[in-house]
Amino acid sequence: MKLKLILLSIFLCFCTDLSSQKKLNRPSGIVGIKSIDSIVAQSFDLYDLLFDYETRIKEGELLCPEDICEVEKIFLNSENIIQEAIAAKVHFKKKNVITRTQATIHLEKAKRAVYYSRTASEKILLAQNVNYE
Repeated sequence: MKLKLILLSIFLCFCTDLSSQKKLNRPSGIVGIKSIDSIVAQSFDLYDLLFDYETRIKEGELLCPEDICEVEKIFLNSENIIQEAIAAKVHFKKKNVITRTQATIHLEKAKRAVYYSRTASEKILLAQNVNYE
């Protein structure tokens, strides 16, 4: 029971980091499992692109229609990446402990980036819809 409580508190600490505006760092190195490395790269590519859009919005810049289309693509692609991340766990089940641990850490960082991208892109799209109405 105590272990569950400790794990829950650690998880909540990571969630508070997610809601802050501090930019997430891309995991260093590669795992060596093609599907995991691909998911991590895709997740952080979306995250970096969206972070740039958010920075521009905070500086008072209005997004052009092409930028809004890109934000929509980020929103749609994020769901695909989430599904790929869930399915990718099968690819490292038979690897050694070190590789599994590294793959898990990289996947969790990628999932945080993707979940952030999904919620932030949704907020941007909702704000744009309000501005157009």
